[in-house]
Amino acid sequence: KTPAMKTALAQLFSKICTHLHQMPRTRACILEMHCLDLMLKKNPWMISQWHIDSLLATVTIMTARARTPPPPDIFTCHCRLLGTVLALHRAKLGGRYHLLLSALQGLLRQLFTPYGPHRTPPPLLTATHASAYARLLTSLCDPSVSAVTRARGRQRAELNDATKKARAIAGQHLQYLLMEFCACQLRGRMEPAVRAALDPGLYAVLDAMGPEVMRTVNAALEVGGRAIFKVVYEDYRRFGRWKGG
Repeated sequence: KTPAMKTALAQLFSKICTHLHQMPRTRACILEMHCLDLMLKKNPWMISQWHIDSLLATVTIMTARARTPPPPDIFTCHCRLLGTVLALHRAKLGGRYHLLLSALQGLLRQLFTPYGPHRTPPPLLTATHASAYARLLTSLCDPSVSAVTRARGRQRAELNDATKKARAIAGQHLQYLLMEFCACQLRGRMEPAVRAALDPGLYAVLDAMGPEVMRTVNAALEVGGRAIFKVVYEDYRRFGRWKGG
């Protein structure tokens, strides 16, 4: 953990993010994102706020430029990277939820097949990929105590308060993800198995939002989106409501 080593690893992380903007071939993308994931896990001491910001922007750029549907392995790598950030570097997301939201919205759009005049090929992304994405939403909306705070010796009440605060912040920002889901439903289709795998994540978002934010979402949507939101909310009340929310 010498200063020289920290500088070298920090520069490597930045160079990989920059190279990923150029959308190299799938195999190279996978290897480079695997390197990023290893550095996030094995060398957290060299990860700065700038690195997290750069990584979130990189995922957003890649999802925006990707063809539809994207290579399944790339989607999996994106979910793994964001999952590692949520588990080990969540403290650096404060004030950066707009970056995380953009990345999540980009991944969500890839689970849909846009409507078009021509017959579309079968989707490459399956329920397995939707489950990985749903786990991201669950981790974000229902974080573990260790993900929220690394401090030792805290009282249980303090830890519970930190978890509740993290859930509330996630719910405030993820209302826009739910709006994006409703918009995507109007523009494309999602396979039933993919939707079933995604539902636990949507229910976690609704659980974190609370009644007031739900009313805000409903008021902000147009007629078509409001009808979709109503179906999602009714399913949530029947199948997904937990924690007494």
